[in-house]
This record gives sequence, C-alpha cells and structure tokens, in this order.
Amino acid sequence: MEQIRFEIASYFKKSKHYLSSLDKPDQEKLMGSSYIVLSLFAVGFFSIFAIYPTLGTIANLKRQYDDNVLVNDQLGLKISALTELEKQYAEISQTTLPLIMNALPQSPEIPSFTRKIETLAKTNGVGIKFLNVGTTELYPAPRLATSFTLLEFSITVEGTKKQTSLFARDILGFDRIVTLKSQSSSEGEKAEQSVNMTGTIYFNK
Repeated sequence: MEQIRFEIASYFKKSKHYLSSLDKPDQEKLMGSSYIVLSLFAVGFFSIFAIYPTLGTIANLKRQYDDNVLVNDQLGLKISALTELEKQYAEISQTTLPLIMNALPQSPEIPSFTRKIETLAKTNGVGIKFLNVGTTELYPAPRLATSFTLLEFSITVEGTKKQTSLFARDILGFDRIVTLKSQSSSEGEKAEQSVNMTGTIYFNK
C-alpha cells in the first residue's frame, strides 16, 4: 500500500512539473485527460476490493452446489437400489415365499396332509386301509432357532404294483417336505398288493 501511495505522489509531482511547461489550453486538455484516467484507475482499483468478497461467495456457493449435486446423486442411487430390492421382495412374496411356507409350514397342518393323502390315493386308484399320523407336543421343549419339528406317519394302501409305486412317488412330490423311512409290501389276490409305508413330515414351530 505504501508503495502505491509513493508511486501516485511521484506521478502527481511529475505531472505538475510537466503541466507548468505547457500552455494553458494544453494544460486544461491534459488535466481533463488525467482526471479521466485517474478516475478510471480509481474505479478499477477499488472495484477489486469490492468484487473480491463477492467472488469468494460465488466460489463457496458453487462448491456447496457441487457437493449437493453429489449427495443428490448418491441418494438417487440408494433410492433406485431400495426400489429394486422392494420389487424383488414383492416378486419373492408372490412366488417363492408361498412355496417355502408350504414346504415348511408353521404348524403340523395334519388335516391338510391327510386330505392330500386321500386325494393322491383316489388319483392313483389305490385304497387306503390304514392311516395314522403321530401326535405332536402342545408345549414342546425349547429348541434351537434353526431346528425343525417332525411328525411321523404310517399308511397302508392296496393296489397294483404300478399304482402303489406311483402313489409313493407322488407322496414325495408333495408341496411340503415329506420323507419315507420304510416301505414293505405283501401280495394279495388278483395281482394286488398291500403296501405299508412309514414316513415323516416337518414343520417349523
């Protein structure tokens, strides 16, 4: 700042000396031009100090805007991912989830199981001679969260070898988890046989 003041003072001193050597008309013209130049210089000089804070504010706002754009883009990606997950969950709820619930129901559902057995027997042309489903505990002992409860059953049917084989195959093809532990047969009259099967059904209680 001191350097600037010195240069201005020096400029005025030289200008004054130069003006004294000119005629009056030339002095007036030069003075007029000098005042215009100095005015423009002063306006430009002080404008720098007036505009600088504004430029800093603009730069800060630009940086905040860029940050907000980045955050908005990230939020957009997260929203898209959540929307896709919601869509996939909806599809699973309509297709896969019902299959899982049927395969491992929350209760024994014995009446439903016996009705399916009766339907299979009728479909395959076999007669049910005996059907028993074991008992389940009303107040079972605590189990691990990943353990399942099982229920044993036994059934005796009569029919041809082909009919009883198809019947056994269809039991294993139930929409719920069923396993056959043993199967024994004894031939009767008219090429029919009596087949006794024991197995297990599962549920998640």
